[in-house]
Amino acid sequence: MSLGLVVRALAPRDRRRNAGTATRAGGETVERCAAPAERADAELPAPLSEAEGRRLMEPLTRVHERKVSRPRRR
Repeated sequence: MSLGLVVRALAPRDRRRNAGTATRAGGETVERCAAPAERADAELPAPLSEAEGRRLMEPLTRVHERKVSRPRRR
């Protein structure tokens, strides 16, 4: 199923790889989701102290960064 949010094509620097580029609809979706995502990021650690919030977010950030830097292979 395609929502038309991203176009996949050969990467210009390495034609053995695919690169994704957001379509206009994809860009609009990102813009529409940005504010709610920022609110959720602020609300998650809200009940915690500042130090507790940092301790929570640090490992979550590392997990996210690893997942983004090493995308899942099919």
